[in-house]
Amino acid sequence: MAIYIVRKLAVALIVLAVAPSAALGAGGSGADSVLSAQIKEADGVSGQDTNSGSGIKTGHIQDGAVTDSKISGPISKSKLPSLANVVLVAKSGGDFTSIAAAIASVSPTDSSPVTIRVMPGTYDEGQTIYLKSNVTLQADAAGTVTIHGPLNLFPLVQGVAVANVVVTGITFDGGLHGMRMDDSSNVKITTNIFRDFYNYGIVTFRSSVIVQNNFFTLTGATMRGGIGIVTFNSVNVIKDNRFEGNFNVQNSTGMGDAIDDLGSQSLVVNNVFTDIAEGISASKYNEVSSTETIIGNYFANSFQSLSYPSDIGISESTALISNNVLMRGVANQLSTVRGKFNSDLAGNEIVLP
Repeated sequence: MAIYIVRKLAVALIVLAVAPSAALGAGGSGADSVLSAQIKEADGVSGQDTNSGSGIKTGHIQDGAVTDSKISGPISKSKLPSLANVVLVAKSGGDFTSIAAAIASVSPTDSSPVTIRVMPGTYDEGQTIYLKSNVTLQADAAGTVTIHGPLNLFPLVQGVAVANVVVTGITFDGGLHGMRMDDSSNVKITTNIFRDFYNYGIVTFRSSVIVQNNFFTLTGATMRGGIGIVTFNSVNVIKDNRFEGNFNVQNSTGMGDAIDDLGSQSLVVNNVFTDIAEGISASKYNEVSSTETIIGNYFANSFQSLSYPSDIGISESTALISNNVLMRGVANQLSTVRGKFNSDLAGNEIVLP
């Protein structure tokens, strides 16, 4: 009898010893799994929040614990909160796959403007994208969105009689022009790239436009004589831009002029011009003379051995030209400003080769 009792006690102890593992296995998670119910509540000392109840809770994730490097791949729009007056264009997962279609779908007003946010990718829409008033066309991140089009056919983006428009972060590649604005007001074109356009990077016609912090370049060996910005009877602020013409004297490829103002009023400030046939040109258009304020610009390696010997050309127009740096790319030139000799350029720094 004593032996029987001892055996019974031994069996009971074995059952008690394996019970926790058996209970864990019964939960369907395996003996090596860790369940949230087995983790102690946050203690409020280690920087975590202490919410009521047991287990791991969202409130226990510390600020900064989830970083960009821990997130990979695209995030579906369905996973993001809906933003008022924001239309998402994306190759997949957005509201539209076409920028033109996205703009056509909205009816913005002065009190209810709309942002067209474009996710990364190249958009070749086969037509001009027409802007509307009170629209911001914005890349998700600068340099990640390209609007491409064939040369010599149409402007890539155009606004006609629109107001309160912003275009930012886009790379314009090709096209007859990158952008054209007609009879428009309060237009801001910022932080874009205009490259390898056939005629002009930007055209303004009877418009008021701010062009700031953009990059203009012609890179193709067959790109002949394109102009960065041309304005007709417009009021412009052109500042903090960079023009890289890659001009070739032998075959006249690259950017002919950086800025041509025709009957316009322009403030041209703090721009950089390199390898351009002519930096800034201002002349009369429709019997209206241009009025230029040209301050703080830097001209390097402008090739003035062609028809117009000037970094800055002023014809039948008036100009205030001050505090510019003119790095003369061709020796034995008498004038830096067409019709205005060096003695007329007090306050500017002229560096002869």
